[in-house]
Amino acid sequence: MELDHTPEEFLGLVDLSIARYFVHPQYWRKDGALFFSIFNAPYFIDRLGVENVRLALAEARRRVRAAGLGEIHFNAQGVSPSDAQLAKSLGFDSLTDYNIPPDETDSSLTSYESLAKNSRERWAQFENGPLPYFPVVSTGWDRSPRCRLDATLPWPSQEYPYGSIVTNATAAAFGALLREAKAYAERPGNANVVYVNGWNEYTECPGLLPTARRDPSELLKA
Repeated sequence: MELDHTPEEFLGLVDLSIARYFVHPQYWRKDGALFFSIFNAPYFIDRLGVENVRLALAEARRRVRAAGLGEIHFNAQGVSPSDAQLAKSLGFDSLTDYNIPPDETDSSLTSYESLAKNSRERWAQFENGPLPYFPVVSTGWDRSPRCRLDATLPWPSQEYPYGSIVTNATAAAFGALLREAKAYAERPGNANVVYVNGWNEYTECPGLLPTARRDPSELLKA
């Protein structure tokens, strides 16, 4: 069964959030406004339509105000730099990404530096843009838990979930990228917010809690 992805469905989610989540004092606010981030915003815009998104976000703001909860901050994930102005015109307040993966390689193993390099380049594309951008930092990238248990490297396919696995994803490397993201976020005119990808999305690797994980070299054919 597929969801309809209609404005009414979205506004129903807003109403649910007003009743269950926005009312809690610990709910995070960005500059005093309730923070609400939309994953894969390009898909959201495509399914609802540009004008319907504009109207739905405006109506959501009205409902939040009517509930006595003040303002709401809409964040869009995954928008391209070329569509940043469109996102602003629709009523979004900021941009970010869910994750920035590394480059795919023939061996399917790639260094954390590849992920860090792509992250820096992505952040730079949004600086001084029409909307503030929250730099995203990830602990790594490894979709092998979603692959067949008997699959080995090089992968038999390049289709999802088969793809690059990040190596050398040390705490030091992660910490260094976090510091770079913090410096970016604190520049004048930037958002003063850093996104950390995944938290506990263990089947694609980025998680902050300690967890047992096999060494990627175990996937290499003998």
